[in-house]
Amino acid sequence: MKKIILLITILFVSVLTTACINNLAVQELNNKAKEYLNNGDSEAAICRLKSSLDLDSNMYETHYNLAVAYTTSKRYKEAQKS
Repeated sequence: MKKIILLITILFVSVLTTACINNLAVQELNNKAKEYLNNGDSEAAICRLKSSLDLDSNMYETHYNLAVAYTTSKRYKEAQKS
């Protein structure tokens, strides 16, 4: 029984740690994309935001920023999809 509890604890900690690392990577990509947008490089921002979506497609902030980047690039149909 103790082995099962230990195994479950290890798995839980592993999943939790992976989720935190993934979230940090997504946030870092979003921050870098905002920096690119502020400097007028919307294509670089789009690239970072797409990578961010590959890691976590549920973050509304990424979708919003991608729509802004597409709009800045005058890619309106893609902006609407985002």
